[in-house]
Amino acid sequence: MTGSTFDREAAEERTSGSPTLPAPLTSSGHALDAETLRDLEPRFRHDFSKVRVHTERDDAQGAAALGAAAYTVGTDIVFGSGRYQPQSSAGRRLLAHELAHVVQQDGQVAGPLSGVRLAGAGDAGERAAEAIAAAVDVGPPAGTRRHDHPLLRPLSRTGPAIQRAIAPEDVSSEMVGRTFELTAAVTQRGVTLAAGTVVTITSWLNSAETVGATSAGTPGGFVIAKTGLRPARTAVAGIDPYSSGVAGQASSVTKGEAALNAWVAKKAQYKTPKALASFDKERLRLEGLLATRRKLLNRKLIQETMFNRFDSIIKSEVDAANTANGLTGKAALDPNLLKSMLFQESQLGTSGRHLEVPASHPVKTRFNLGQVIDSSGLALLTMLEAERRDVVTAFSLGDLRKDLVAAQRELATLEKKATRTGAEDARLIDLRGQSAQSWETFIWAYTATGAGVGFADAVSSLFAETVPARNESYTFWIHMAVSWLFTKHRAGVSWPEAIRKYNGGGARAKHYRDAVVGRATDARAAAGRGGTFEPRGM
Repeated sequence: MTGSTFDREAAEERTSGSPTLPAPLTSSGHALDAETLRDLEPRFRHDFSKVRVHTERDDAQGAAALGAAAYTVGTDIVFGSGRYQPQSSAGRRLLAHELAHVVQQDGQVAGPLSGVRLAGAGDAGERAAEAIAAAVDVGPPAGTRRHDHPLLRPLSRTGPAIQRAIAPEDVSSEMVGRTFELTAAVTQRGVTLAAGTVVTITSWLNSAETVGATSAGTPGGFVIAKTGLRPARTAVAGIDPYSSGVAGQASSVTKGEAALNAWVAKKAQYKTPKALASFDKERLRLEGLLATRRKLLNRKLIQETMFNRFDSIIKSEVDAANTANGLTGKAALDPNLLKSMLFQESQLGTSGRHLEVPASHPVKTRFNLGQVIDSSGLALLTMLEAERRDVVTAFSLGDLRKDLVAAQRELATLEKKATRTGAEDARLIDLRGQSAQSWETFIWAYTATGAGVGFADAVSSLFAETVPARNESYTFWIHMAVSWLFTKHRAGVSWPEAIRKYNGGGARAKHYRDAVVGRATDARAAAGRGGTFEPRGM
């Protein structure tokens, strides 16, 4: 998207036709008051100190021209006449909606108004902002433990994001402590390590051509060229290996190094300024080509290591779930299907679309291999109910499902009413916002009547039980992916169909299922031939 976006309060009735952009702001506005900042900043985990509120008459007329209660551009929030009332419930909700847009537009600089577009009520950003406004509106009062951590919200930014999706290079720290095999002998300090020797990585820089490593039984460390490494894999019965093409890429780098060295050796043959310029041009081309090849080798070494490092965990978790559910033989889940699904989701932790560095939400850490995110609230609740009744009791979650069903029934009832009161319309907007997010906002914001803590507190407590935190554990998130997949597998439902349900519905979910099943089938065929399998899409 080019430029900024006007985000208008979704609940406000629009005028017919296409509204025109308002005139530029006439005032510098004022900051949010200290009490409002103390209340809302922790909920969003966002700094709102730069937000400017505009309520002056000329600016308010701009909101009226849009047919909106308020609109947001960057960090400027313009309220219609009499609409800025942060101490009232309705005013607080409207403010929360607009602050959600501030988060979405974070990092954008609002230029001339001609560079912005109007966002309609159906935009994903509008739906998300309304869901958050509803959650703030029903959230617990300040001073409770629930207020001590942010609203765990499904917001996506419409401007340049602080967070970004991970890439293989982001997990290079995971290489330290991993084992690799030498593809050629290495001699240093009078000590020779034969080809096939297993070394343990002690340092790894993405930009370096070499790594630091040690070898068991041999004193001191070694500096090993990345071209001389291949990831060591411990075979796990019943799990097929994946390759990223490390061997071929290492050969490409070696050829590139030889080509560059051969060219540099010819420099003396180029004597005139014109000839030297031609020589340098080719040298730079070869250097650039080699740098690209080295970068790709670094990436492939990381990928292949990550592709196979979880095999034993996958096998253990799937076996345990099959046993717990009494599934054997063809009825049991094939762990290769789970491995393929984790590749589809995050390429085994190296390329997750919704995994971020740093994470904007506790479930968006790079460790969440199965990207249990869109339904994270329901998935975590299901796990807590099955495995951690102590947490359910401690945080008063016993009635959460009952209260959720009641809210869903209330929505259905309000939708059917021919006429509604103003209060019912407001409640309908609230419930529609939560339904649009698959009721995830309801679950995350849930606090039982009379309780000082709720679901988000329970999850925070669960994650904090371990060091490092549980949401920074690959094993935990593999367990969650298995648990959630098994909830999709009911009597009469095949595993391919359960995989489709894991992803959602529609044509996209069918393509997802076919890709997962096809990859597992191809990996098995390659293993049967004694060959290597390189999954597509890396």
